[in-house]
Amino acid sequence: MRESLLRLPLQTPENVVQVSIDLLVEVLKNPATGNAFLLIASVIGVFGSYSLYKKRRRDSRVKLKRALATELEQMDQIPVTADNLQNLSNEPPESRLTSSSVPPAETFPTTIYEENAKELGSLEEDTLDEVVNFYTKLIQYKGIIQGVRRDHEDVPMPDHEKIADEFPELVDRRESLISQLGFGNAEGDS
Repeated sequence: MRESLLRLPLQTPENVVQVSIDLLVEVLKNPATGNAFLLIASVIGVFGSYSLYKKRRRDSRVKLKRALATELEQMDQIPVTADNLQNLSNEPPESRLTSSSVPPAETFPTTIYEENAKELGSLEEDTLDEVVNFYTKLIQYKGIIQGVRRDHEDVPMPDHEKIADEFPELVDRRESLISQLGFGNAEGDS
């Protein structure tokens, strides 16, 4: 065997490539072999495409979670406003909120949530429920706050009571969501 190897001509890179191509052509001339290679290539292509799709979905979900967590972090006036409203709850029930008791509604940004509403479905079910519930309440309260800041006399008393009683719940919900979304987690996706 050693002698037969010694009789082979030296292979240059060009010869190796040409011999490889010739061998591949000979193998592919057989219909069964060609079909097998085609099937293998198709399976690899399908799995590759699916893996890429899943990776893009996961990356998109991670980015959305990070963006929502960042938006929630920017809502640092929620605890302050909740404290102000709890202090007002000691007032007589007929007391109305004034523009000085609530910050401008713009203090509570909802841009990321609103602009990514179509993408929220990529979140895990429990996270999705929490995000939607939080932002639904917040958007309701923002509407009441806008009314109070425009003319607090035009806002119905039940709305004054609703925001004074329920707004403080947003503090815990906000903190829970920041934690649930994985803010500060290197992966951002649990």
